[in-house]
Amino acid sequence: METILTILLVVGGILYKIYENYKEEMEKSRKRMQERMKQMQPPAPTPQPQSMKSAQKQQEAKPIVLRVERKRDEIPPIPVYQSEVREIDEVELAHQQRLARQMKQRQAQQQQQQALALVEEHSNIQGEFDLRRAIIQQAILERPYKD
Repeated sequence: METILTILLVVGGILYKIYENYKEEMEKSRKRMQERMKQMQPPAPTPQPQSMKSAQKQQEAKPIVLRVERKRDEIPPIPVYQSEVREIDEVELAHQQRLARQMKQRQAQQQQQQALALVEEHSNIQGEFDLRRAIIQQAILERPYKD
């Protein structure tokens, strides 16, 4: 009975440590995400003095219009951009790396299987190998004693 209690206490302690480590990792992940969000946000505009603001308003009030005549064929097409930039997170990156490793392993296994098949074909061409007969022939050729 005492051994069961000690085992349960040890297992409970281990589970508690795992839970604490999980909470710490989640907190670290949350902090990383907050830092990424801060980096992605554009910087706040800096306040400008009144004299610069009035100069900008005057420039904005008088737009400059240039007329350029072009043929329609010469106008390059307007590039279409996606409005949302896709961000690959760590989990997706790890998944892609795992898939790449698996593909490499499969290719290596296929190469090994092909090599084994080639060796088997080669051994079938020469005939079956008999280990007992080979040892007897070696003993005959290399006698441990001389007559």
